Amino acid sequence: MQWSDALNGGFSTASSDVLSRPVIKEGEYGYKQVNVANQQRDPNSLINWMEHIIRIRKQFPEFGCGKWQILETDQPCVWSLLRVGR
Repeated sequence: MQWSDALNGGFSTASSDVLSRPVIKEGEYGYKQVNVANQQRDPNSLINWMEHIIRIRKQFPEFGCGKWQILETDQPCVWSLLRVGR
């Protein structure tokens, strides 16, 4: 993931011909389109979703404790989890 839409995706100010690996400049995955700075401004981006999930995990440590088991449901849109103990 590129850092920004700056030259070389924000990784280096060096000329692109001296970089050890080329950056993706063109197309839908080019650094001008896909980069951390743009993703942080988009409330629906994957990076913002992950940061939200990490905050929840830190706020509720019980999510990471004890044993757990996924419970079957008859609703495909429901995820059911049983957690026991610490």
